[in-house]
Amino acid sequence: MSSDDPTKEKYTIEQYVNSTVVAMLDEQIRDAKSLSTEDRKMESEPQALILEKFRGLNGKMRKYAMTEFFKENKEPADILDPVDMETLLAIAQGFKEAVSLN
Repeated sequence: MSSDDPTKEKYTIEQYVNSTVVAMLDEQIRDAKSLSTEDRKMESEPQALILEKFRGLNGKMRKYAMTEFFKENKEPADILDPVDMETLLAIAQGFKEAVSLN
């Protein structure tokens, strides 16, 4: 998002991520879930395994990872891109380790 974008004036990064990016990613996840359901036998594919790991995170972890990804990259993660998904998983894992009591 450019600095003179009128959307930026309307939203903080957090608000933009919560209202726009999260909704878009939720839609992508639903689409990917339907594809995953159709291709359950192909779960050994790296992309499907990464998506399953991401889906296994709790909602707050996914939201945190998506927000941090957006802050860092200035664009939402593409859940169909294995590199973006690995990055989201790494962000979530780092957050989990940072807040873990163990």
